Order: sequence, then structure tokens, then C-alpha cells
Amino acid sequence: MLTGLGRYLYLTAAQCTRRAYQPGSLRFVQKRLAGLVDAGYCQRHLGFTRNGKPPDIFSLTARGWDAVRELGLETPARWRPSEAAQRGFLAYAHDLAVADFGIAATGLALQAKTPLVRGANNAKVAANPLFLGRRSARVPPDSKVVKRPLRSTTGGSR
Repeated sequence: MLTGLGRYLYLTAAQCTRRAYQPGSLRFVQKRLAGLVDAGYCQRHLGFTRNGKPPDIFSLTARGWDAVRELGLETPARWRPSEAAQRGFLAYAHDLAVADFGIAATGLALQAKTPLVRGANNAKVAANPLFLGRRSARVPPDSKVVKRPLRSTTGGSR
């Protein structure tokens, strides 16, 4: 779960379940996330909704980022857990949509037996914006997915 939070920055329990667990294990994932919050590895934020109970959104704390770094994953150059709690609706909606896309792309790659080499987290990608045209317009991409080409038996790529 820490690697998922390290890759996508913000996840709901439902997204953690879709990423790495069987569909019927949402309650198990919720308990594991509560344990990580109690141990100080991640923090819980109240999400947004138009009606009903908003989902809890989880992000890593400094201790969680240390654990992710020890696992060999890239970490953002700047991360302030206190700022994570102050994000607005559009920022959360955007980050959760990027995570949904990343989870779906990874699942599709696994089904097609085409491994993804790397999926950079949103903070890492936003630090390296694209430059468009002659103007100095900097556009941070939403995500970055690099696919490893499959080798055919004849030695070429397909």
C-alpha cells in the first residue's frame, strides 16, 4: 500500500483495492490503511462529494516517504504533509482521476503481458514540465507511463 501511495500520492481505499487486491477485500484494505494511519505512515483526509458520505483520501507522511525511499521508489523533492490536507476539490478530483488512469493502465498492461517500465508520480512529473512552441509556456503533464516494447522471436520489436 505504501508503494501505491508513493506512486499516486493520493488514493482512496477503493483505489487501493483496485490496484492490488481482490474486489471483495475493501474492508480488509480499510483496516490496513487505518493501521498505517495509526502507525504514522500515512494520513487520512476527508474527501469531497456532492451527496452522501465523502470518501477518506490517504497520503503519505514524512515517515511513509522514508519507508517508500527505502523500497527504492522515487520521492518528490518537496513534500509537506500539512499542505496535503489543505487541497481543494478540483485538486483532489484531478489527483484521484490521474490515479484511476494509472491503476487502469497498469491493470491493462498486466492483462496484455506488456509490462510498464515506470509510472512516475504526479509530483515528480509536474517538476519536469513540457515546453510548447516558441513561447515559454510550461505545461505540467498529468502523468507519465513508459511502456517496454515486446521483443519478437525474430529479434525485432513489435
